[in-house]
Amino acid sequence: MLISELARQSGLSPRMLRYYEEQGLIRPQRLASGYRDYHRADIQRLKHIQALQDAGMTLLVIRRVLPSLLAVTPAPGADAPLVQALRKQRGHVLQAMLEQRRALAIIDQYLAAHH
Repeated sequence: MLISELARQSGLSPRMLRYYEEQGLIRPQRLASGYRDYHRADIQRLKHIQALQDAGMTLLVIRRVLPSLLAVTPAPGADAPLVQALRKQRGHVLQAMLEQRRALAIIDQYLAAHH
């Protein structure tokens, strides 16, 4: 499928798809005409990329862990970088939640005092 069709099916812009290609996250084939040729598997790959980005992971980390996510039969220990990255990101998210709760408590104190 051409980039316009992948963009339509994935909800991403052609520009974003080209950027992901530049970053080594997707690797389309090239047709004789030079057009990029994407496959159905690329849609699933893009869903993983978007989900991991939504979880706060950088494209650098995603590029490192994506192969273990997509492997049909991963080699023993191949998912170690993925697990490590997910645990690290989980820690960052928990820390951010604690900071947000502290901020909320301060706001609530001011609201209670000036109500």
